Amino acid sequence: MAFLAVFGPIYERYQESLDGSEEIDFHDMINRATELVESGRFRSPFKYILVDEFQDISPSRAALLKALLDNCPGAQLFAVGDDWQAIYRFAGSDIAVMQEFGERFGDYERIDLETTFRCWADSSIFDRSSVFVQESGYNDRIQQVCGAFHGRYYLVSARWAPEPSAGTSLAG
Repeated sequence: MAFLAVFGPIYERYQESLDGSEEIDFHDMINRATELVESGRFRSPFKYILVDEFQDISPSRAALLKALLDNCPGAQLFAVGDDWQAIYRFAGSDIAVMQEFGERFGDYERIDLETTFRCWADSSIFDRSSVFVQESGYNDRIQQVCGAFHGRYYLVSARWAPEPSAGTSLAG
């Protein structure tokens, strides 16, 4: 509650400033775009949507993606993310969007990428991070790639599955 007591008045002043100057911020842009798509005032021409760094998506951006998919019959979403690299919570991202992919977007196919080509030049950073993570107690969640630690990558294709129940949870 102390945070709200301090931040509340700052946020209110920020919103008043935006309203007074008839401006919007990034979050307003996302929310307004979602409203336009959901209301049918924008018809999406996109059949394929690719999202990289999906682990850093916010619920409002996920709502926009869902609206775009619902707005264009047959549209497909391809999302790539690594839950070990989720770093933008301070900016509104929520790893639950990735973990609850099936509940939010419907049937999907998950493909785990077990090889990375990022560590071919110098493995010293990966070797050190591997030791750190091994000692952190999360051994069951670690994959070894190029002889050193690197997190999991997901390539997820929504709206395309051989059978309606083919999707699996990312949280496993």
